[in-house]
Amino acid sequence: MYVSDPPLVPVRAALLACAALFPIHAAHALQAADYQRAERVHDSHLRGALRNASVLPHWLADGRFWYERETTQGRRQAVLVDPVQATRQILFEPDALDAAVAPLGASGPRLRLNNVQVMDGGLRLQFNGEAAISCQWPRLQCVPSQDAAPAADALTHVELTWVEKKIEFWIRFGREIAEQILDRRRRVVSFAPDSVFTFVRWTSNDYGTALSRLDIVRAVGAGERCQTLPSVRPGGDILLRADGWPKVERMLQRIDAIEAIGIDPVEVSPDHWRHVHNRLTAGEAPRAYDAQQHRAFLLRRRIMP
Repeated sequence: MYVSDPPLVPVRAALLACAALFPIHAAHALQAADYQRAERVHDSHLRGALRNASVLPHWLADGRFWYERETTQGRRQAVLVDPVQATRQILFEPDALDAAVAPLGASGPRLRLNNVQVMDGGLRLQFNGEAAISCQWPRLQCVPSQDAAPAADALTHVELTWVEKKIEFWIRFGREIAEQILDRRRRVVSFAPDSVFTFVRWTSNDYGTALSRLDIVRAVGAGERCQTLPSVRPGGDILLRADGWPKVERMLQRIDAIEAIGIDPVEVSPDHWRHVHNRLTAGEAPRAYDAQQHRAFLLRRRIMP
């Protein structure tokens, strides 16, 4: 028995009725204001808007650690954490530090906490910057440090420039012991001999990225032989170099991974950075840096400083 196909007239009528109830509007044409709103939430504009998104722990010999955070007034503050006791306490308040170092002719905002040592009955806080100062904690009694600060000509100076989307020179990690503000876009940071820092440079022109480079550098002492590097005086011992954004991005991810396991990249063995550089140059995958390797390096450094 032959059965004819159902008539299509009712189906078409239903579709037309739906179209009348729910008219299809033309796609909204993007205007300049739409792009401006999107640009306001771009990463480059949000950088620095969120304070203390992550912390970098500095471990002490007794199992505690300290880290730095930024207050709502933009001042740096150190926090001491005891994982065993599950306690956290402020090492010093910025106002208290100002009052403690004022009799020594120093200014709190110009000092950077460089090291914390476990002492009998407390801790010893060592500050560097415009002066070398040592403070006993918790009473915060401060005196000029017996550990002489490096002479200015023995430091490594790095000039940083930040012109949004044009020139972006910045430090990924490193312990700055001095800072000089040149203008609203330029500043000079200084590093003590034998300290390690990462210097990232990115520039662009009308056609896109012109330079993308990352250097992990060991600061050299006065008179020590070194390699020249733009914006770095007098130069440094370049442990690792990455050219081009894909390599730079992989290195930034590798540094993030080291921090994720609780290791300060500043304390990583220089030999590891040389190993990573050689592997990347040869097109091979570098070995990961783990806690056991880091502990072996620290023990070796203790025996052979």
